[in-house]
Amino acid sequence: MYIKDVHLKNLKSLKNLHLYFEEGKEAGWHIILGDNGSGKTSTIRAIALGLIGPSDYKGLQSRS
Repeated sequence: MYIKDVHLKNLKSLKNLHLYFEEGKEAGWHIILGDNGSGKTSTIRAIALGLIGPSDYKGLQSRS
Protein backbone atom coordinates (compact mmCIF):
# COMPACT_ATOMS: atom_id res chain seq x y z
CA MET A 1 0.00 0.00 0.00
CA TYR A 2 1.35 3.44 -0.92
CA ILE A 3 0.14 6.97 -0.32
CA LYS A 4 -0.48 8.71 -3.64
CA ASP A 5 -2.07 12.01 -2.56
CA VAL A 6 -2.27 14.05 0.63
CA HIS A 7 -4.55 17.08 0.89
CA LEU A 8 -4.50 19.14 4.10
CA LYS A 9 -6.48 22.34 4.61
CA ASN A 10 -6.47 24.75 7.55
CA LEU A 11 -4.38 22.58 9.85
CA LYS A 12 -2.37 24.71 12.28
CA SER A 13 0.14 26.68 10.17
CA LEU A 14 -0.89 24.90 6.95
CA LYS A 15 -3.48 26.78 4.92
CA ASN A 16 -3.54 24.44 1.93
CA LEU A 17 -1.11 21.57 1.30
CA HIS A 18 -1.20 19.10 -1.56
CA LEU A 19 1.43 16.36 -1.78
CA TYR A 20 1.34 14.16 -4.86
CA PHE A 21 3.56 11.15 -5.42
CA GLU A 22 3.94 10.26 -9.08
CA GLU A 23 2.71 6.81 -10.09
CA GLY A 24 5.56 4.33 -9.93
CA LYS A 25 7.55 6.57 -7.58
CA GLU A 26 5.42 6.24 -4.43
CA ALA A 27 7.80 3.74 -2.79
CA GLY A 28 10.99 4.76 -1.06
CA TRP A 29 12.01 7.55 1.26
CA HIS A 30 10.47 11.00 1.05
CA ILE A 31 11.87 13.92 3.03
CA ILE A 32 9.86 16.86 4.35
CA LEU A 33 12.00 19.96 4.84
CA GLY A 34 11.06 23.33 6.28
CA ASP A 35 11.68 25.98 8.89
CA ASN A 36 10.59 25.59 12.50
CA GLY A 37 6.83 26.00 12.77
CA SER A 38 6.23 25.36 9.07
CA GLY A 39 4.01 22.29 9.62
CA LYS A 40 6.32 19.29 9.15
CA THR A 41 5.17 17.49 12.30
CA SER A 42 1.52 18.44 11.71
CA THR A 43 1.76 16.93 8.23
CA ILE A 44 3.22 13.65 9.51
CA ARG A 45 0.65 13.41 12.31
CA ALA A 46 -2.23 14.11 9.92
CA ILE A 47 -1.03 11.34 7.59
CA ALA A 48 -0.69 8.95 10.56
CA LEU A 49 -4.19 9.83 11.79
CA GLY A 50 -5.57 9.16 8.32
CA LEU A 51 -3.91 5.75 8.29
CA ILE A 52 -4.74 4.54 11.81
CA GLY A 53 -8.08 6.25 12.34
CA PRO A 54 -9.53 8.22 15.25
CA SER A 55 -9.68 5.28 17.67
CA ASP A 56 -5.88 5.26 18.07
CA TYR A 57 -5.46 9.06 18.03
CA LYS A 58 -4.33 9.33 21.67
CA GLY A 59 -1.07 7.54 20.83
CA LEU A 60 -0.17 10.42 18.48
CA GLN A 61 -0.52 13.14 21.11
CA SER A 62 2.64 14.76 22.48
CA ARG A 63 3.90 13.53 25.83
CA SER A 64 5.10 16.70 27.54
